[in-house]
Amino acid sequence: MSATAGQTNSRSLADWASLAALVVAWGSAFAITKVALETITPIWTVSLRVLVAVLIFLPIFYATGQSLPRNREFWLWMVVVSLIGTLLPFFFIAWGTQYVDTGVVGVLIGAVPIFTMAMAHFTVPGERASPAKILGFAIGFTGLVVLVSQGSTVDFSGGRLVFYGQIAIIAAAFCYAFQGICAKIMPPATAWQKALAGSLIALVPAFAFSFASGTEGVSGASWTSLIAVVALGTLSTAIAGLIMFRLIASAGPSFTSLTSYLIPVYTLVLGAMIFSEKAGSYTLIGMVLILGGIAISEFWSRRT
Repeated sequence: MSATAGQTNSRSLADWASLAALVVAWGSAFAITKVALETITPIWTVSLRVLVAVLIFLPIFYATGQSLPRNREFWLWMVVVSLIGTLLPFFFIAWGTQYVDTGVVGVLIGAVPIFTMAMAHFTVPGERASPAKILGFAIGFTGLVVLVSQGSTVDFSGGRLVFYGQIAIIAAAFCYAFQGICAKIMPPATAWQKALAGSLIALVPAFAFSFASGTEGVSGASWTSLIAVVALGTLSTAIAGLIMFRLIASAGPSFTSLTSYLIPVYTLVLGAMIFSEKAGSYTLIGMVLILGGIAISEFWSRRT
């Protein structure tokens, strides 16, 4: 068995803890984005989010004696990863969240494992899609559909802007899957190097488009929206980015993409604890299907 395959098939306690941390960081991002968008436009939300991440990365990076790679191959890979895997999905989610309910965003982002599995099957050693993995992913995605099929606020066939918003979220899911694959097969680098380089590259085009759109998109920002942007940059970008790159290197992109199955569950539990929301039968069935799909893809696939 190759080293890569061994890494991919071995799930340590640290891997599961990192997965849970990503669920919290990314699962909170949709609601935080809604708050930021109240007084800040999508492109400015993305730019400020990336800027906050860079301001966090830079001092810690150099204070710990690290340096960015100088080889051309690393930077070529990071340009692709940063633009397609960071900047584009950030904008797609920010724009789509204006018109799509948070619960629907969750299920559409749930397409990440499907895209990841398909791409990893052809590009990553040890990530071939076994029958157990295919079955597990199918069951998990069914659980996501069940979760968001409850309630009249979830509408997959709404107006044109809603439809375009859904397409944007699906595009973001594809970009995230692409990012995960690239992070696995690109030249070796530390999580800090990938995270900082990616943020620095994304910062330039993000602000170029922001200023081109006009400063009125941020000039009237409320303190609440600004705090939300800082939270996005800190929790959902800087911290989550470091965890993601380390988890991909340790457990593989398909395992990392399982966050998409757990995020809807996390948001439901958080809502019940903080806002006293009650989980109905659809919620319970969806949770069972999601966790069952993960169990099949992770544990049964090891025995087959």
